[in-house]
Amino acid sequence: MDLVLKSGRLGVKIIHFDIGGYTTAAEFGLVRTKELLLRSAEFAVFTSVFRTHEGNQISSNAQWYDAQITADFATQAKRFAFLADYSPMFRYRPYETFPKLDLVGNQKWVHIWSGKQVDGAQTLQVDAPLGQPPVYYCSGSQFASTFQKLRLQQPQGADKDDDAGDAGNQDGDGGQVWRQSAILVFTCFVSVAFLVMMLRG
Repeated sequence: MDLVLKSGRLGVKIIHFDIGGYTTAAEFGLVRTKELLLRSAEFAVFTSVFRTHEGNQISSNAQWYDAQITADFATQAKRFAFLADYSPMFRYRPYETFPKLDLVGNQKWVHIWSGKQVDGAQTLQVDAPLGQPPVYYCSGSQFASTFQKLRLQQPQGADKDDDAGDAGNQDGDGGQVWRQSAILVFTCFVSVAFLVMMLRG
């Protein structure tokens, strides 16, 4: 997380990670838990690529397609899709020189889930229940309305009920929730593959 945040401040836009991590050492008790998987998915929502991996010891790890995890994971996948305009794979208007940005300064920052505003240039300790990672956006951001819509939609609660109903009507395979998540993950793989092909010329 620290590497991703620092890279963002340095202008490295396209950076991602295996949601839930890859390396597992079950013999030493190092496995992927449900919470680790979901919290890393929450973080990946705000990156350019929402990509999973089963890990090197599949049976030892919690997986996004596990029955108890699918609906929560689908919520994060939907949030990622909702923020597509905020986090594009390509920026079409590169600057000739770097822009001067005041990332903290005297600006107001808004807690994305509660809408509460706080002053910048301070360290905060906030609650971070599962499904609500500590995310703030600048009140003057051009994407402020997007973040407000994300908060007002309350996808964590509403989607969970809808997804449970969908899953119950779909031949026991996770149903629509599973398919939506799989499509999003597959789309990310295709996007990365397309980028690699373009770079290779």
